[in-house]
Amino acid sequence: MIEASAELSPRQVGPRANGAKELRVWIVEDHVIFRDLLSDYLRNAEGITLVGQSDDEIALLAACARGEIDAVVLDLNLTQNGGLAILEKLRRLSHPPAVMILSATVTEHSI
Repeated sequence: MIEASAELSPRQVGPRANGAKELRVWIVEDHVIFRDLLSDYLRNAEGITLVGQSDDEIALLAACARGEIDAVVLDLNLTQNGGLAILEKLRRLSHPPAVMILSATVTEHSI
């Protein structure tokens, strides 16, 4: 489970009842059924606000530019541009979000 913590991002917003901050998360996953399952899970997770979801980087990068995202769950094996290409674009941002790589592939290269 992803927990909201100051170590993940200094830009967390929105106080909860216990004083902790909400972690704003975006999902990039091209398999709709899995993305929907993960979205449902995160919507019900304490301390997390699901800001958005997509199967590519266009909406993600726009939301990052507006400062709306603290963390990204990123599929490594996207059919269009690939997760590594998106990761590089995120790393070049002035305030990059935390990234959790998601992959069903277990190869030396992906690890």
